[in-house]
Amino acid sequence: MTCSVQGFHQSFEPIPEIPVATVATAWDDPYTGQTYILIIHQALYFGTQLDHSLINPNQIRVTGIPVCDDPYDRHRHLGIDLGETHIPFQTEGSTIYFNSRVPTREEMDNCQYLTLTDDEDWNPTETDLTDHIPKEINALVRQDGLIMVAESDQILIDISPIYSHRMMTNRVMQSVRVVSQVASKTRHSKVTPEHLARAWNIGLDRAKETLRVTTQKGIRYAIHPIHRRYRVDHLLHLGLQARRIVKQFYVDHMQSRIKSLSQNTGAFIYTTGTYTKVYPVTSTAKAGETLADFARDVGVPTDLRADLGSYFTGRDTEFVKESKRLRIKVTYAEKGRHNQNRAAEREIRDLKQRWHNNMVELGNGHQNDFGTTG
Repeated sequence: MTCSVQGFHQSFEPIPEIPVATVATAWDDPYTGQTYILIIHQALYFGTQLDHSLINPNQIRVTGIPVCDDPYDRHRHLGIDLGETHIPFQTEGSTIYFNSRVPTREEMDNCQYLTLTDDEDWNPTETDLTDHIPKEINALVRQDGLIMVAESDQILIDISPIYSHRMMTNRVMQSVRVVSQVASKTRHSKVTPEHLARAWNIGLDRAKETLRVTTQKGIRYAIHPIHRRYRVDHLLHLGLQARRIVKQFYVDHMQSRIKSLSQNTGAFIYTTGTYTKVYPVTSTAKAGETLADFARDVGVPTDLRADLGSYFTGRDTEFVKESKRLRIKVTYAEKGRHNQNRAAEREIRDLKQRWHNNMVELGNGHQNDFGTTG
């Protein structure tokens, strides 16, 4: 598919037959040095006609990815928010941009891909951006027929809807419920949105959303009259009292050719790429124990990437049991795709190099110091 591209004035001649394509560009993270391949669907491809690429920030927003291109926004960082990865924008005069480059073939094969736009047809003249306005503001828009929210109102609404007079009035009216009688038919009545809204002093919509995303895994029920307090041992067993880390971690096993003084034959490596924790072990069967130790020492990661080693994937292994108990989302790298567990592979390579350097300095007679250096 192609299109004609025209400047801001009708007197400018349009550029015909510009392809609409799926393109890739390489971006180097200035904080970690890691290279990512950014995939942009439905992009205008000018080839060598331009020394820069054009991308509509609203096209990224429609995909559901937050973009801040307002240098005066004090509440958000300037750039594209991809969750764990943030692409910072730079400014030159009134132009906002970020640096990217042509990727190499090796980078296309090995680097992680990040998709910025949807592959569905994108027509900026037919896109209704009001579909993506927050429902609280959209309710005011449909009520008045026009967007009557000033910049100061928008800032107050971002802090809390209670600071908007009209929005708060609408919420109060929506939360009013007329009941003929109030009675509990069961000993353990179910929490309703109306009850939660009154108890927490929040709107009915917020209460409904809270109940929708709440797991309530720590609740205990009693059939007979209660004669003693509930014990809370189950909370520790379920991992509900552990510190949870919203971060992607990687884990892998590093094998040693010799035993350490503590009879360790290797170590399990837990890392984000910038933070690393090492647990020497006497056997790969200790994988589950190292995960429990890591959860106790550091915290429970929400996401954990491992390879297809049997000690990670076996149905009855302690690692699988422990990850289920701690409610960790474990994903596995595909066979032969080492780049999918790249952080752990890189840390193992660096640790082996440091260990080798230590042996060279100490002499071959100290090769059994592996456990202490690990």
